[in-house]
Amino acid sequence: MTKPDNILQHTIEYFKNKDSSNIYDIYSKDSQIHKYVGNKKIYSEHFNNLVKLFMPLSLKIYKITYNNDSNRAEVLFLEKVQDLVENKEVNYYSKAFFILEDEKWKILEETRESSLNKGL
Repeated sequence: MTKPDNILQHTIEYFKNKDSSNIYDIYSKDSQIHKYVGNKKIYSEHFNNLVKLFMPLSLKIYKITYNNDSNRAEVLFLEKVQDLVENKEVNYYSKAFFILEDEKWKILEETRESSLNKGL
């Protein structure tokens, strides 16, 4: 079973390869993305707009916490993103909440706080 931190690492390659299908699949059926877009076709159109705006460059995992019942996890990480509109690097202090769904870890929710400081 792929661990939550590995799933996050894979997202960089999925973005670079413009692989919207795999991005969609890493999210829980109860996530906001699934509720908002509804299906892979609509998400693919949304994703095509996202890759014109930004591109993930790297991420550094700081902490992984599993709940006592082991069906939920929380990952704290720093995500470096290239803002393609303003042509600058942005750091996001991020948190992803995972849930074990059909014996696979899926992202339930994500939060991000940006910082324009480079070199963090």
